[in-house]
Amino acid sequence: QTFRVKAKTRQGTGKLMSSSRTTYVLTMGHQLHVLDYYPGTREVHVKIYVHRQWTAISESKSAYSYEYLLFDDILEKLEPVSLDFKGTLQFYNWNQLDNVVCGYDGDLTSLVRYRRQMFSIVPVCSDQDEKNQNNKDANWVLKYISMEEENRVITAFGKFLNWLRSKASEPLEVATVKRFRFVKKKSSVTETGIESLHGTEQVNSEDDLHIVEDPKVTLPFRPETRVVRIDLHSSKSGRYEWIQLEYDTVFSPYQCFHLQVQWMVASGSTTSKDFVALMYRRAQQAGIRCEQFPEYCSSTASGFDRRVQHPFVLPKIISLPSCWNKGQEFLQTLLLGLQVEHGFVVDRIRYFGRTSVKWYTLVHREGYIFVHLGNDVLELVPNYIKPVADVNEATKILYMEIPKLVDQVSINIQAE
Repeated sequence: QTFRVKAKTRQGTGKLMSSSRTTYVLTMGHQLHVLDYYPGTREVHVKIYVHRQWTAISESKSAYSYEYLLFDDILEKLEPVSLDFKGTLQFYNWNQLDNVVCGYDGDLTSLVRYRRQMFSIVPVCSDQDEKNQNNKDANWVLKYISMEEENRVITAFGKFLNWLRSKASEPLEVATVKRFRFVKKKSSVTETGIESLHGTEQVNSEDDLHIVEDPKVTLPFRPETRVVRIDLHSSKSGRYEWIQLEYDTVFSPYQCFHLQVQWMVASGSTTSKDFVALMYRRAQQAGIRCEQFPEYCSSTASGFDRRVQHPFVLPKIISLPSCWNKGQEFLQTLLLGLQVEHGFVVDRIRYFGRTSVKWYTLVHREGYIFVHLGNDVLELVPNYIKPVADVNEATKILYMEIPKLVDQVSINIQAE
């Protein structure tokens, strides 16, 4: 929980202190917490000491700016960086933590800080048309996977999902979207198409079935997430340990499916070796690719400051032209160009406030780099969980090519 801990044992006096007690002194910022554990009564007493001027400090919302130089491994030069340290810090809720540890409350998404690892099932990309790769002036057309490949991916994910269900202590339900479906000829099909939740669909007849293709399934969407509890059985420690798995409720073969392993009542070695390593093997056996994503690559939902900034990871900032906010045309064209020309896939999509503008986060199909579409900038964030040499080599090329793509899209939009 980011506290600094100092432990010592001493003998007490009085009724409650007739037996020895273990005292833990925890410090964080302006807070000092003293935890006393009494083995005789199995009680934990918590005392919180705060600075006398805590209220004034917390209400001032002051921030301290720290400037330093950070060496960019990709550009091979020093870059100035500014980092803000905020003075506000909320009180720690020990009662809530006690309920979580005891299993009474399964909510780890509160102010309680927990350890977590973030993973994603990266979608399979079809090789793009050779014309799109070589002719920069061509109209970009994203080539999707075939019906056979879609069925293979969904079947493979189903095998992986069944393994997750066998580990979960409660139902784990995930809906699947498909671009191709079969509909009987006896269904109410007109010459112009059939109506569905996604609108009018194209229909092709084959034998006694209609193969129905819904192109809107490929559009990015924002799925809800749920959490299930998974019990771990550590053969070394013999202790009861458990983790929580946060997952997307909808799987699409055309965008990333997110998994998040959260733990507090489990050791890091048990989580990594007993569950995460096995999860990697199960995904590989099923025929899908599971990649670990770092915390700083994920989008957050606090206004336009959408990314958790890492003090030692330097993003590449590309300013967007003034035409970016003229409707969705520029963003949609840029999104298409990143996917067709450079092999990116959709990671997430978010909406902020009352605006209808969609903010995309994309990831390279090999997981080397993330692209964040922000307010008026494009951020390229390398993924240093991958081997550094491979990341630097791939990212250096993209650092040169993506600004050219932005300029090309801008010229085409303004010409229209």
